[in-house]
Amino acid sequence: MSGQKGTPMPTFHDPADTYRVFDDLVAGVRSLRQVFDQLANAHLNARDRAFDDNGNLHCGCGVRAGSRR
Repeated sequence: MSGQKGTPMPTFHDPADTYRVFDDLVAGVRSLRQVFDQLANAHLNARDRAFDDNGNLHCGCGVRAGSRR
């Protein structure tokens, strides 16, 4: 390590290697987006079955957070 505190050591000797890491990062973000899209679709498709802890179906379906009927 160099004599300076907090100075990061270089990870890549060849700057072109950063493209591989960037591509892996982009692929991971795309996969995460796909998971979020699938999760959102599952929630939207099950809205008609949503209910609160007391079994009230009208409370769980179609009401925005923070608003009351």
